[in-house]
Amino acid sequence: MTDLKIITNITELEAGALFFAVLILLLSALFFGRLVSLLSLPKVAGEILGGIIIGPSILGRSFPFAYQNIFFAFSGEGQALAVLYWLGLAFLMFSSGYDSNMENFKADKKIIGWLIAGSTVLPLFAGYLFSEKLFIEYYMGTANNAFAFNIVFAIAAAVTSLPVISKIFMDLGLLQHRFAKIILSTAAIQDLLLWILLSLATATINQASVSVFNIVYHVTVILSFLLFALQEPLWLCRRRFLFQAR
Repeated sequence: MTDLKIITNITELEAGALFFAVLILLLSALFFGRLVSLLSLPKVAGEILGGIIIGPSILGRSFPFAYQNIFFAFSGEGQALAVLYWLGLAFLMFSSGYDSNMENFKADKKIIGWLIAGSTVLPLFAGYLFSEKLFIEYYMGTANNAFAFNIVFAIAAAVTSLPVISKIFMDLGLLQHRFAKIILSTAAIQDLLLWILLSLATATINQASVSVFNIVYHVTVILSFLLFALQEPLWLCRRRFLFQAR
């Protein structure tokens, strides 16, 4: 709610600064996206490159005054841009889901299962084992919770970027292909599983010891959501076919 209040209470001058920052972001994404597309690469690669160039990594280090005056011209501009960022991400994920075809999900369950095992389970296991070998007392922070740290480290070893993958398939016009459906389904399930683990780490971060009941509760709640999210689209597809058959 704080971020929304910032957007609704800004002055005309601050709104102009916000729109100018958005314009710079859009022009950078369009320019570098078009530039990279000339090399037959997905536009999202250029859009990411543009973000690196005008972000804190390059513009912020090379020209900090210009960077501050564009993206932090007034108090709260950074939060307002963050709200727009989340809205854009939500629209991207919605459009990807809207264009995706889930009708043959059952036929590819075995492939998706093996991909999840190789791209999620193995990296998680390896990341957790590796985190045990680190001097984690230097990295745990004020919470001082070794279990939460190990879980987050394992998540970092297995995490992927569903929005970027979706944008790549959109740029290449492959969202309707079986290959894209398999990859996006795998990435979506992977993200949900990692969110389960992240919620588990967050739930235990303020506890001296891990509660078994707390673990079971959070895993059960999010797994229930996961099963509903996977089954409901399939049910809707079956309903659509039944109506078409009639």
